[in-house]
Amino acid sequence: MGTLGLLFLCSLLPTAAEPVTIHVVAWQPTSAGADKALRLLCTRFSALNPTVTCTIMRQPIDDAYRLMHYWARTDVWRPEVLVVSELWLAEFSKSLAPLPEKAAATVRAHAPASLVARLKAAGADVSVPWWIEPRVLFYWPHLIGGRDWQPDSWDEVIKRAAETTCKRKVWGLGLPGSGPAAAQLFLEMLWSMGGVLRDPDGRTNLSAPSAEEVLSLILRADATQACQPQLLTWSQAELEAAFADCKLAALVAGALLAHDLGSPADKKYGIARIPSRKPFMSVSVDCLVSLQGAGHPEVVARFLEFAASREGQAQIAEAGGLSFYPDLLALAVKDTALAVILEGREDIRGLPIEEWGALVKGLDQALYQALSGRRTVARALEEAQATFREALSDSF
Repeated sequence: MGTLGLLFLCSLLPTAAEPVTIHVVAWQPTSAGADKALRLLCTRFSALNPTVTCTIMRQPIDDAYRLMHYWARTDVWRPEVLVVSELWLAEFSKSLAPLPEKAAATVRAHAPASLVARLKAAGADVSVPWWIEPRVLFYWPHLIGGRDWQPDSWDEVIKRAAETTCKRKVWGLGLPGSGPAAAQLFLEMLWSMGGVLRDPDGRTNLSAPSAEEVLSLILRADATQACQPQLLTWSQAELEAAFADCKLAALVAGALLAHDLGSPADKKYGIARIPSRKPFMSVSVDCLVSLQGAGHPEVVARFLEFAASREGQAQIAEAGGLSFYPDLLALAVKDTALAVILEGREDIRGLPIEEWGALVKGLDQALYQALSGRRTVARALEEAQATFREALSDSF
């Protein structure tokens, strides 16, 4: 066989895959557990795909919004995979690549429908849930409730909190005065009462009767000194610091607060699910997404498929996180104080994906107007609804 024949045969032989690097953007600061989970995922994926290097790009969280917009518009270079909050999916829906069908089908098969609904943008599957943080009621048993306390209603919490403020000389219940944490707590109180913020036609209505009930409850907590003084001036971060110093008896916060506090057995604090006769899980979720036009689409598809797989999600469990696989979730919280969240795992809720920014603006206004005495509860919510509708129209 001649030289040309040999060259032709060689051209038909499979060639070794060329090395590829994909970049995974994560925002700093983040929890040690979330960072470890991402490192484990990338390391394991590279081990299974020897020609692929996963490089984690840690960027300041303060730059996240600007960089997301830049990468969505640029034609020069963009990272292949990003960690983003579920609350950003709607805003960047036109820039996000559809999730590979294999990954989307895996998520749909194993995650609760209530979680799957939070992972979409413009009706399309675009993300794999990565770091799920449930919100729970932290409390100090020696100050309120006693060991294994599980209140069924917010009336019970506020009654005990007021007694704690009076007898123990510490503040009872921490209530943030504004921002996403205040809005989510408002919704959690509303859901606990079986309330909804919807008109009969399905549109959000901040002046609904159940919203008046919640706002009246918050005013009662303030009037009876069941919460910290000057409620409107407190942020969630400040309340978490006060709770850690035992200046607050109880506080709803993300489960990651436990990592700052240490083990409940050592620190003597308790964890209860959010008060409600019908349990639900209130969460915030960080997701893995890819931008349209990102490089190495076939490798990115394999990465997202692996992230959605049982083996990929097991990296979360190993790092102390919560997987969307029911058995991995149960295993992660087994014999821990967080086991209380399992009761509500099929009913996952959070801030409304497409309306959260407008909702926060409206509820911030309502809390300020009502707690400052400038408006009645009903009037404060009517004006909040107008603010909500205006903010919503500006965002679309």
